[in-house]
Amino acid sequence: MPRPAPQAPILALTYPAGTDGQAVLRRVVAIARDAGLAVGGLLQHDIQRPDRRKCDMEVEDLHSGRRYPITADRGAGARGCHLDPGLLAEAVSAATGAVGLAPDLMVVSKFGKVEAEGGGARQMIADAVEAGIPVLLAVPQVNLDPWRRFAGDLTLEVEAGGSVDDTAAALLGALGMASRDPVAAPAASASA
Repeated sequence: MPRPAPQAPILALTYPAGTDGQAVLRRVVAIARDAGLAVGGLLQHDIQRPDRRKCDMEVEDLHSGRRYPITADRGAGARGCHLDPGLLAEAVSAATGAVGLAPDLMVVSKFGKVEAEGGGARQMIADAVEAGIPVLLAVPQVNLDPWRRFAGDLTLEVEAGGSVDDTAAALLGALGMASRDPVAAPAASASA
């Protein structure tokens, strides 16, 4: 199957707090791979631990399949962000190498706090766009302003809404992918 022809170089799934944007990205990645597309980038996985208030996080390098922990161990009672920017940088560095392999799609798990502050996966996004590789990422609504300043007019936003399958279908449509998956019928709203 040929590389998707998205409506914009970067497709952003925007979502409110409490929504699982990663579930939608996982669904799109599965459908893209089933369609024979090569997918690179990073996908976040949360690991629940019964002895912790917050889950541990790791990101999967979609090219190699390797998983990288990105959580700082701050103890069982820790509150607040427990992302370790150094561990995230290591994972991003490894995944950025896939840009040179020209995958059909690059996925970035999240434009999170680190990216909003100028670090994280920003360079990977820029490298993929420069190489002509479509990018798909999730953007929490709390980071929309920094996201829009970073991406400018290179992005199309699709709001999370309805089921995971409905939102995945909207993203696939915006990516220019005709899915063979029966649940990926035309769906939801897109805003520029």
